[in-house]
Amino acid sequence: MDEEHRTHYEEEVEEVEIEVTDDEGSVVDEDTETTAKETPPSTSGTQKVVVSKEVAEMKHSSPEAQSKKASNSLSPNKNPFSGFGAWTEETLRQITIEAPILSGTDETTNALTRSNNPENRYWKAPIVYRYGPFSSTEIKFENVHVPYHTKEGYGNDFVYMCFPGFAADVFSEACKQRRPTRVTEAALVPDRNRWWKIANKVEGKFGYLNKTTGGFKPVSLETIFDSTHAGITVNAVITINFKASTMAKNPLKATTMGTLSVEVVRAYIEKLDVNVQMPARIPKNKNTRPPVATNADVASDDLMRRLAEIGI
Repeated sequence: MDEEHRTHYEEEVEEVEIEVTDDEGSVVDEDTETTAKETPPSTSGTQKVVVSKEVAEMKHSSPEAQSKKASNSLSPNKNPFSGFGAWTEETLRQITIEAPILSGTDETTNALTRSNNPENRYWKAPIVYRYGPFSSTEIKFENVHVPYHTKEGYGNDFVYMCFPGFAADVFSEACKQRRPTRVTEAALVPDRNRWWKIANKVEGKFGYLNKTTGGFKPVSLETIFDSTHAGITVNAVITINFKASTMAKNPLKATTMGTLSVEVVRAYIEKLDVNVQMPARIPKNKNTRPPVATNADVASDDLMRRLAEIGI
């Protein structure tokens, strides 16, 4: 089945240096997503479908629910990275999650990042997973939830992806052995039961596996969301990158904060019409309270007289 996109053991993921994410210029990620214009779903070429009563009344679904039904042990002689994806906290802790050191060869600072943030430097490398003789830079998660959203570019330029909450704890513990690490998105409220990540550049990455031919057929998430007004669940093969950045052209230190970003290799759509709860965003600080005025700020009679003379 689709051998071309099975996990490549010991093979490094090719770095594409034109990519600019949250730590590398804020093109389409947690920051630019907040500034993208909110527009109603497009109707061009797609017939609008009214949300069904079943979907409207459906309870919010959580990726934690299915994981509780999965096995709590891995087969010692079977590669868990070539197709397994029903992780529980127990099985995820049975593999080694190896965060890269991030050295000079991992620096991704380039002309594009310098044009956006000339004083910043960036590093990125994929996390490696090991289990016995098996290793991979890709990992599969089943029952990943993707909510419906109306932001411009959603479903094409970026999506929210919801992984089980325990995965955030496991990755945090593993990565903090290398350096201080924030595994959650800075713009989203942390959720104990849901690990929300933003995936960029997802066009052509989501689709379905044809039962007859075994071939992968990409589909437009924008069309799905425009038609259903509901979320989806997928079985996602992803790469998780370990990243860090510095300002003022400073070198990377052991105390520099690390972050994680998700790249979708391939996502097999499992269900449509799923009532997926949207992540809560952290509101940006806005000073809405007026400044406090004192007696010294009160306009004098002379000022008022002069303002009247000039027609104010």
